[in-house]
Amino acid sequence: MNQLNLKLKNYRDWDRDEQIKRNRLALKKLEERRMRRSQITDEEEKEKTEFFEEFKQLIDSFRPPGAKLYSEE
Repeated sequence: MNQLNLKLKNYRDWDRDEQIKRNRLALKKLEERRMRRSQITDEEEKEKTEFFEEFKQLIDSFRPPGAKLYSEE
């Protein structure tokens, strides 16, 4: 909390309510995403995980050795 107080001293014109208004759309999207995420079944989660693993392998298969994004090769 001390860091927040220090930052607020440095930005005296910062208005919390104005910042919340500016971030309203992002907060709405985040809440929608959180709600969707909470409704995903274990089976859907497993499918998404498997899909992402396949995606990572596919991406790395097109990259040269030493330039892989997801694997240690």
